[in-house]
Amino acid sequence: MNRLLRHLGHDICLVIRIVLSPIISKKALFVNIILLLIVPSIINAYWINHEQYITISPIYKYGFKIRDGASFPYILFVPYVLSYIMCLFSFLIRKIDDKIDDIFKLFVYFCLFSLFAVNVFCLLNFETMLSPSIIMLMVETNIGETKDFLFTYLLSFESLVAYSIILSMFLLTWFVEKYFYTYHLLSRSMGH
Repeated sequence: MNRLLRHLGHDICLVIRIVLSPIISKKALFVNIILLLIVPSIINAYWINHEQYITISPIYKYGFKIRDGASFPYILFVPYVLSYIMCLFSFLIRKIDDKIDDIFKLFVYFCLFSLFAVNVFCLLNFETMLSPSIIMLMVETNIGETKDFLFTYLLSFESLVAYSIILSMFLLTWFVEKYFYTYHLLSRSMGH
């Protein structure tokens, strides 16, 4: 019986190690994807449109109630799953070729930063995240309206705040990548 439990424990540890290996080998990518996906949702739920998500009233135990759509586990679940999937793809691609993995990571970061920038810009200027109605509005816009839009919103206060948030996230992403890369090199040189 002891031997069976020992083998079962070993097998469970092996499965956990296999499942977590994409996250362990791609820590920076995993953390950065989650940050780039949740920050706009947090800005939306807790700052811009908080009245849609948070009800403040003395009748609640803590003075406020967070509605289901803005619960932190919900905001974190989808980014976590997408981050794991991207890390898994990157992990598998790295087994094939390092350069292809670098190109894949660049593509993922480009897409995520584009989505992040558009979401933050839309949140701060229009108090909404990117949605099908925003996309339809962009498709139906002519060149004259585009020029008016750029002159109106390009250098507005909200846009400047959006640019600073985007720049901050870019620097944070760069720092996380460099930190984990340096940590990885140091741990290898120390023999861990």
